[in-house]
Amino acid sequence: MNAIRLLAAVLGIASAARAAPAPVAATAWAPGRLTALGVVTSLRRLEQERAAALGDAQVVGLRDEIRTLELTWFGPGAAEASDEELREVVSRWARVTR
Repeated sequence: MNAIRLLAAVLGIASAARAAPAPVAATAWAPGRLTALGVVTSLRRLEQERAAALGDAQVVGLRDEIRTLELTWFGPGAAEASDEELREVVSRWARVTR
């Protein structure tokens, strides 16, 4: 029993020691987890919820960006999305929607 407690304590310390990811822009549509799928899904949510409030050019830009990201991160020869890229996309659209 003591070994289990010791293991739990060590695992708890190890997980707490990991660096927390930098926060994503705080918006209702932003992803909870910063992943390529989370960002694309969140941008689709933004499109559904806020398209009427965005200008036509912004909606077209948002749809173009979604298509580009899908091809880049999920298409043939897909690239790995870095946290920096993901954060930049979310931050850019958070600025647009303010």
